[in-house]
Amino acid sequence: MVEKESALRIEEFFCNIRRQRVRTAFLQAYYKHLGYNTGLKNLPVDLKAKIASFLSPKELLVKMSSISKDMQAVSRSPVLWRQISIFAQKDSSSMLHQDNYLLQLIGRSTQLQVLSLKYCQHVNEETMEIISQQANPFFLRELYLDGCERINDNALIKLTKPRVP
Repeated sequence: MVEKESALRIEEFFCNIRRQRVRTAFLQAYYKHLGYNTGLKNLPVDLKAKIASFLSPKELLVKMSSISKDMQAVSRSPVLWRQISIFAQKDSSSMLHQDNYLLQLIGRSTQLQVLSLKYCQHVNEETMEIISQQANPFFLRELYLDGCERINDNALIKLTKPRVP
């Protein structure tokens, strides 16, 4: 008796999935007939970039880039990388410690204007050197290092050092 009820629930579950797929396909066809866009692929690039602006840097780098080539192109848009904020979250400070993470962020940020690394424990002289060498000095206007305890005079000197071609 229990097995029969369990089998009926499973069958009902799959029937609901089939109904949902049919309904979705019907609605897509109906809206397409009316001239509406029904998928993310059909949206204009600027609207995709606006949607992507709500994602974290980690989500842009890792998740959105792996969806499709189209979304990878959107995730590389300089408009999305004008402000980067890494605020001492559990995973961000350890990610920041990885050499490639900050290089990837700043490498995509040709128009980076604001960089906030507040309370990140791994920000040090090497980080300042990466910022000095990679960030575009004509765009970068604000750098927040509040609570970064490993910043010292040498780190600030490296930050202000002229770029090496």
